[in-house]
Amino acid sequence: MQLTRRTVLGFAVSGGLALAGIPLRPGRAQTTAPGAGLEVLRPGKPYRGTTLNFISLNYTYSQGLKQIVAAFQEATGITVNFELLGTLDNLQKQRIELSTGSSAFDIYQVPPFNRAEYHKAGWLAPLDAFLGDEQLTPKSWDLADFFPVSLAQGVHGAVRYDLPIFSATIVLYYRRDVFDRLGIKSPPDTFDQLLDMCRTIKRQGGDIAPIGLRGAAGIEANM
Repeated sequence: MQLTRRTVLGFAVSGGLALAGIPLRPGRAQTTAPGAGLEVLRPGKPYRGTTLNFISLNYTYSQGLKQIVAAFQEATGITVNFELLGTLDNLQKQRIELSTGSSAFDIYQVPPFNRAEYHKAGWLAPLDAFLGDEQLTPKSWDLADFFPVSLAQGVHGAVRYDLPIFSATIVLYYRRDVFDRLGIKSPPDTFDQLLDMCRTIKRQGGDIAPIGLRGAAGIEANM
């Protein structure tokens, strides 16, 4: 399988990491980058001099990559540049670059709330052929190591476009003193129970707000 630079695998969210389905930059050679395992590294560092540009949220995962990327660069001769931004700046820049067909970035950390848009627009390079090639992806790399629900979000039209880098959830905190006073025996197990509980607190709790949730103008704070 002959791969071009646009089909280099991006290992990663819910957030996902993906490769941009974009043309090569003018004057840049089509090269193949190795996977993460030593068994797929090419002798003689044939990709020395290749540069990959990565755009991501500035959070723990991205900072962790920056700390270990030196080993990847030493093993492959490939230079990796990072651009790490805040949530809204990252969203806006990614959309502009992808929608205009820009080749400024090769690897994208795909925000979960943008994933469907990226998939439907055809902005990302499919990963299936890369993942299925043992010459490019180590045998030790296993999709079964990921949570199935997170993996499923990276597929559109039976084609995989990204891989999860983390899974997140919501944690419910509650006040026992309020529950005891209003006769609420236990925290809710379902959203219907949660809504009923909020109604009870609203009716009987005085000036206590039934629930507090993250919320602000914009897509990220209301997902």
